Amino acid sequence: MENHYSRLNRKEKIMLDVKEIMKIIPQRPPFLMIDRVEEYIPRRNGSSI
Repeated sequence: MENHYSRLNRKEKIMLDVKEIMKIIPQRPPFLMIDRVEEYIPRRNGSSI
C-alpha cells in the first residue's frame, strides 16, 4: 500500500490537494498557507497555491 511519503520520494511530478498536504505538515487552517501543490519534483523544486 502506498502512503504520501512514498509518493514524495519518487522522481516524478506530483500534485497534492489540501487533505494530502495536511497529512504531511502540522499546520491547520487558518495557519495553513497552502491550498494545493501544483507541481513537486523531490529534491528539485515545487510550486503551490
